[in-house]
Amino acid sequence: MRAIFDTGSTNTWVLNKNTDLGEGREKQFSYDDSASKTVTKTKKGAGISFGSGKLAGHFYKDDIRIGSCEVKPAS
Repeated sequence: MRAIFDTGSTNTWVLNKNTDLGEGREKQFSYDDSASKTVTKTKKGAGISFGSGKLAGHFYKDDIRIGSCEVKPAS
């Protein structure tokens, strides 16, 4: 899975497998929330603009592991 680590934020942006990237655009290594046993979708929506484009969607909470480092959401 590929992610955008925003070091100036507490959020990690991850492309969901259900994201529509437009015709002819392929997405690889995306997040499948239906495959997670620990995911929680929040009611909070998200939207942000970057110099290279925009992101919009919903916040999810989930446990992640990067190599041998495991990260769990705060309660």
